[in-house]
Amino acid sequence: MNSLTITVLQQIALYFGHPTCGAYLCEHLSYLVHQWLQEGYRITQLQYLLMGYTCRKDFYKDQYSIIVPHLVVQKDMAAVRHVAEELDCDWVSLLHACFPRVIVNVLPLFAEQGPEEQSDRSLERVQQARECLDLIEKSI
Repeated sequence: MNSLTITVLQQIALYFGHPTCGAYLCEHLSYLVHQWLQEGYRITQLQYLLMGYTCRKDFYKDQYSIIVPHLVVQKDMAAVRHVAEELDCDWVSLLHACFPRVIVNVLPLFAEQGPEEQSDRSLERVQQARECLDLIEKSI
């Protein structure tokens, strides 16, 4: 990450009343992780150093409850297993610990307009939600 990017992020954080760039980014971590994964990046490529963490394990330890639900919605169980390995825990136990947040991320996918207004996008979202729930059921 170049120094200009870091300087800009620090200035934005200060402008919005955050003491550090890391505090600002952590406050918006759910959105950042969602966008990061949507863009096709892997969770291992996320710049945890910007959030004030010195190692990936500490980042995962503090933020797994935000990270794992997004990985499940993306159906990236290999990444869930990776996070569990980094945390020295069983990946199924990690899924259990994150289950309420996973559901919070999946339920909006079921939201539809009216039956007469179903778009291809809403049908895709419902299909994604069903696949995600099926994946969780098979995994647990």
